[in-house]
Amino acid sequence: MLIVIILPFIFAELYLSLSVVEEIGAGYSVIWIIGSIFLGITLLKNSQYTIANGMENVVNGKLGLDNFKNASMAYVFGSIFILIPGIITDVFGIGLLLYTIYLHFIAKVTPEKQNLSNQQKGDDNVIDVEIIE
Repeated sequence: MLIVIILPFIFAELYLSLSVVEEIGAGYSVIWIIGSIFLGITLLKNSQYTIANGMENVVNGKLGLDNFKNASMAYVFGSIFILIPGIITDVFGIGLLLYTIYLHFIAKVTPEKQNLSNQQKGDDNVIDVEIIE
């Protein structure tokens, strides 16, 4: 069953890679592959700092635990996908890294929760009276 999924992916990757080589040339394709490998290695080497920063944000309450988990996994898998040569894997990797950026910067901008118990309390110096007729 897994071969049914992997085989079309391999053919699509091969077709797109050959199309890109034909369009931009073999030299630029080799530069692209080497550049994406170096970028993937650099991202993986810096993943420990990124995850530590995410843990610090969780402790400080700036990032939820689920968002931290999703962002960390997306960062690591995105780095691995960029490390693997190919057009489709690079697109998946960039998409996962953009999702990580979304979780770190955009998803954490949420409205603050209002404490309902404070809204029901009145001023301590005021006596609230209800007149029933």
